[in-house]
Amino acid sequence: MYMKYAEKNTGRSGITDYFTILYIEHESPLLIGEQLYNTEKNDLILCRENISWHSPREGAVVSVCMSREFFDELFFTQIADCKIIYDFMNSAVRKDEYLYFRPGHSGPALYMLKAFLKEAEENDIYHIKMMHLLTVGLCTCLDRSRNDILIVPNSTMNSDDRFGRIMKYIGEHYSSCTLQETAEKFGYHPDYLSFRFKMITGMTFTEKLRSMRLHEARHLLVSTNMTIEQIAVQTGFSSKSWFTKTFAEAFGTTPGRYRKSSSEQQISI
Repeated sequence: MYMKYAEKNTGRSGITDYFTILYIEHESPLLIGEQLYNTEKNDLILCRENISWHSPREGAVVSVCMSREFFDELFFTQIADCKIIYDFMNSAVRKDEYLYFRPGHSGPALYMLKAFLKEAEENDIYHIKMMHLLTVGLCTCLDRSRNDILIVPNSTMNSDDRFGRIMKYIGEHYSSCTLQETAEKFGYHPDYLSFRFKMITGMTFTEKLRSMRLHEARHLLVSTNMTIEQIAVQTGFSSKSWFTKTFAEAFGTTPGRYRKSSSEQQISI
């Protein structure tokens, strides 16, 4: 059996294997290595080996660890077009890497994750085959939605990869950085960085920056009591009106209505 599965609601800590999935079943602080994160329900962290993790809340984290032997050539062929995850799994630069995803409360990535976790509890003749299929499916769904659900500031990326460092920098400075300033910092001409950015991510620099700002704004709307104007300023929008217009275009509702709707849903739950 190649799978090592930590049953739900047991244990608060562990050490990751070659490829480990940490699933946040209950919102809780989570220490990964020396970094502390305030997690949300359904957050998902893909980890390389030998990373220590700890949660103070019993049963908050479900861990699925897979050894190197679980992954064959067919698997890597099937995820070769999932560039970030493929490079993440095959990088020889560092072992203590992880990618932090936030699928939210719906969508294909979460659906595939739930099926993956359910199958991880099985132990029949179909188990290994199903785990291979579901792991490929999960990686594919995560890669397909990475522009929306990959939390770059919470992901280590590959420290020796220049583009990875650029993405990390943008994630940490999304509220204030610009194409010109980022290009100068990393030794690129702005036009060339813009071209490379579009080619690698499928989004322009401006689109990615806006996506990061909106994602953080949406999080702040439901997790804090900050005013909409304060959130607009903190996430890098030049004015409350511009923030409201951009938010409505992206999500089909205003920030105020989004906050009210999210609050009502939590109360009903």
